[in-house]
Parts: sequence; C-alpha cells; structure tokens
Amino acid sequence: MDYSYDQYGNEYGALQGSLAKKKHLYRNSSYLEFVRSKPCLIGKGKSISAHHVRMLDPNGCGVSTKPSDYRAVPLCNEFHTHGSMALHRIGEKRFWDRFNLDPEKVIINLLKEYLLEKYQISLITRELEDIEELIEEVRTDSGVDEKREQRREEAKKKASDHRKKQYQKQKKKHKESAQFSQMKEQRRKKQRELYQKKKNFQKRKNQAGTLQP
Repeated sequence: MDYSYDQYGNEYGALQGSLAKKKHLYRNSSYLEFVRSKPCLIGKGKSISAHHVRMLDPNGCGVSTKPSDYRAVPLCNEFHTHGSMALHRIGEKRFWDRFNLDPEKVIINLLKEYLLEKYQISLITRELEDIEELIEEVRTDSGVDEKREQRREEAKKKASDHRKKQYQKQKKKHKESAQFSQMKEQRRKKQRELYQKKKNFQKRKNQAGTLQP
C-alpha cells in the first residue's frame, strides 16, 4: 500500500483498494472503556488512554479528526503523550517501527478479544482478519452503536436547549425586573417633584398674603 504522511510522521490518506472507500467514524464508549481496561502495549503505567490509530485509517483522518473508536489501542501516559518516546512526540510511524509493533494486528486482536469477552463470540475457527469486517461484526453484536450514540447526542442537545431556554427565561425576568425597578424609581421621582412644586407654590402664596396691606 501507498501512504501519505502528515507533519508529525503519521500515515494517512492515499490508501488504495477497498480500504480507500469512505467509512463512518463510529463511536462506541463501551469499546473505549474496554480498551482502557487493557494494559499498555509498551510500558507498565496504570493510567491508560485509548489512542486512536491514524495509520491505515480509510478516512485519512488528520490531527483534528479522530478515527473510528474501533481503531483505538491502550497506551499509558508515558508512551502516549508524556515520555521522550511517546507516540504523540515522535509520530506514529516511528513509534510503531521503534517498538516493532504492527498496529493492524493489535487492532484486530483487540476487536476479537472484545467480541469474546462481551458477547462470548470466538473467531478462532474463522479466518476473519480484516479490520472493517471485524468492526461490522462488533457493531452488529452491540446492536449497532450508531443509533445508541445518536440517541445520546440527541439527549445532550435536548438538555443543552433546555439550559439555554432557562437562561433566556431568567435573563428576560431579570430584565423585566430591572425595567420595573426603573419605572418605580421614575414614578417616585415625579412624585417628589410634584410635591416640591406644590410646596413652593404654597410658600409663594403665603408670602404674597403676608405682603398685602
């Protein structure tokens, strides 16, 4: 296969054959939790992150877009982001070459383990070694994660809209309260002015009566 490389040395895009077709960026929080529960591929760190592998990704995801969650692998902080040989420091290609690992095999083994642990489905007797086929196998047995994630996003949007509505309501109420206070103050001011005018008028009237012979 032919690859292109981004500025960090990560392989992406320019894939040939069936993998070059556009695929969905599937999201599955349950699978990410499974990946984080596994030990780091390299070190012995306890804080595990799910790194989304961009090599071999059919969408050609760059730095700003994460590939499918089914292309995640477990890495501790030292080898994920912090250490001198961390993947995000030296780039994916150099990282996999440095530790002599095949990311495709790692992803395939994780997908098979997930099917076995979560759904008791063993693929030992089946020659299923294609990542996309395995992803579809997982998605089928998980009830198609896309719908679940869509419902989750809809619930988040509904909650966000509700918060915005409540905020606008409170803002309007506060504004109306401020306007009412302003009107009340203006009314008091007019009453004081009217009282002062009456008082001055009465004072002038009394002075005029005093000056008469």
